[in-house]
Amino acid sequence: MKTDQIAIKKHFLIFIFSGLFLMGTLFLFGKASNQANIKKVEFGYPFSFLKEDFSDYNENFSFFPRYFKLELKKLFWKNVNWINLLFSWLSIFFGLELIIYILEEIIFRIKLRFKK
Repeated sequence: MKTDQIAIKKHFLIFIFSGLFLMGTLFLFGKASNQANIKKVEFGYPFSFLKEDFSDYNENFSFFPRYFKLELKKLFWKNVNWINLLFSWLSIFFGLELIIYILEEIIFRIKLRFKK
């Protein structure tokens, strides 16, 4: 019974951490490779789930690629692709689960080898 509770807590913590990691990817710079891409600069990782329009900036966009940082002052949730957000969250979650499973398996096998 106690190991089940520990496992549930572990999975819950991984789920929360993957969500925090996902929100942290919004602080990475978005890239616009030409003038047309300025209207839809993509943010989010591994699947871009947020597109922002930076065409209203009063800067001279004479060279590309340009890198933009998301402004959290704006109401950006209206531009979220919820399917890509879900897929990004699940891919990070299952990726972390897989890495932790592999590490636990390696540790278990090392302990078995030295027990003999």
